[in-house]
Amino acid sequence: MLDFLKKKNNQEAKSGAGGKAVKKSKAEINRENKEHCIEFTMKKTGWDRKKAEQEIKLAKERTGIKYREYERFHFYKVPAEDQEKVYKEKKAEREFLKKRKKACIRAIAQATGWDEEYAKEQMETSMKEVGCRSYEYDYFGYFDMTLEEQKEAHARYLKSREGRAAKRAKDREKCIDTIMEAKGCDHETAAAEYDDAVARTGCRPDEYLEYEFYNLTPEKQDSILLLSHIKKIRKAINFDRFWYRVFKFKDKTNELLADYTKRKWCVSTEVSFEEFRDLFANSKKVFYKAYDSFGGKGAKAFELNDDNIKDVYDEIQSMGKGMVEEFVVQHHVMNEMSPTAVNTIRIVSMASDEPINEDGDHFKIAWATLKMGGATGCVDNLRGGGVGAAVDLDTGTLCTDAVSDAGKTIYQNHPVTGTKIKGFKIPFFKEAVDMVREIVETKHVGGYIGWDVAITEDGPMLIEGNAIPGPTLLVLPYWATEGRGMKDYMQDQVKYFCEL
Repeated sequence: MLDFLKKKNNQEAKSGAGGKAVKKSKAEINRENKEHCIEFTMKKTGWDRKKAEQEIKLAKERTGIKYREYERFHFYKVPAEDQEKVYKEKKAEREFLKKRKKACIRAIAQATGWDEEYAKEQMETSMKEVGCRSYEYDYFGYFDMTLEEQKEAHARYLKSREGRAAKRAKDREKCIDTIMEAKGCDHETAAAEYDDAVARTGCRPDEYLEYEFYNLTPEKQDSILLLSHIKKIRKAINFDRFWYRVFKFKDKTNELLADYTKRKWCVSTEVSFEEFRDLFANSKKVFYKAYDSFGGKGAKAFELNDDNIKDVYDEIQSMGKGMVEEFVVQHHVMNEMSPTAVNTIRIVSMASDEPINEDGDHFKIAWATLKMGGATGCVDNLRGGGVGAAVDLDTGTLCTDAVSDAGKTIYQNHPVTGTKIKGFKIPFFKEAVDMVREIVETKHVGGYIGWDVAITEDGPMLIEGNAIPGPTLLVLPYWATEGRGMKDYMQDQVKYFCEL
């Protein structure tokens, strides 16, 4: 129902003849909602009354949709064969938004010390005055700003969104140009093909190009696990906004999970030279990673000694705000695989207060991939020159060959050391999984979370947590070596609570 009609109904329900309160029956309210829905649909579609009434009736029979929902969801636009699916998705979206708002309120209360009622009041005030959404108020830390500061910050954010929209349009054209070149077709045909793939699979431009969708049948395209599918999983079980913010800022991770990170660290812009020197006095090497970076960008390792420590400090200061950490010395077996970087296992966990499978479990490991340093760079990220291979969860051994970014190159042996990839056994893998379970259960980290774990001589060490672990690390090793898109695998993992 439209807002003005809600207000009208509320006023009528509160006052009758003589100003006395009169409560309308459900039947009366339903008749009014029906009438308004018919008139609304006629106005929007140009249908006559009989046609509008018939279409609404059929939609209600197919889906059980309410009159107010028919209007709100603009159901007159939805083809009959899609109505059941669309209604299910719309209801799930509404439920997700409700849960997300509650999760944001809890996270804000945790971050500020406010009680939840006050956190809700402050958030809703900003939503009204600033125009932000609940997750934006939480994610951007608006609760730490004055109302004017919030308005300025939100205006900058909206401007950046405009830039992203322009980039998406440019990326779309790049995909269309690629199709035209590959197939020799005109722009209109290529655009239609691209738009169909996006509408059907939810692929992003980079995914379309990475997996060369233009060379695949629709069935093969549909078999690939994409970021849009991961978002569905996260919508189903990721409601812990507190840890979402913690993982965004690596210093918070190191602070709250110090028992698992087990190394010295500092924020580069928050220490003097004297503090830096004292903190890393016994360290032979440190690792810098820029804030708000990903994929190994903005990362650099520095050798340390008494003669160069001031030069290292000065260079780090010139690189902007970032995390500086004591360099991790990995297990000798991991070093035999690749000494060019600290190799880490991406372990993805799923956890929820509600059961996540038919056995009633509240925790499980969805998948794991070993990221290894490659021939270039000092990081193990695939986009930073590293390579990756899938891990067998039962044995801790690599069960595929390794691949580089985009899966263009397959390695049976490591490109630097020559160590055989498939069959390589990761030391302390069970202990790494046990550590992840312990963190999730003792720190109450719910949702679909990616954990990067290094292996030292003493066992597993947490490097960082990822609130939005993408599908690439799971898919590429199988796609490149077996042509398997892994959507079927992930659907089996989440079938109890999510349909991809």
